[in-house]
Amino acid sequence: MSLWDSDGDEEGEWRNRGDGRAPICRWCGVTALPKHLSNVLDSPFVCDNEDCEAFGDEV
Repeated sequence: MSLWDSDGDEEGEWRNRGDGRAPICRWCGVTALPKHLSNVLDSPFVCDNEDCEAFGDEV
């Protein structure tokens, strides 16, 4: 079984399988970073690749 698994929707959204790793942007493959560095445990992860079309979007 892979680290990432489809949740079954039509667009093929991906979700983290809960192994403690940061998610990976499905558009560019770069590891996402926490949106709010002051509270990384409760912060959503966003794409931090400026060349990606999903830059700044939650992954």
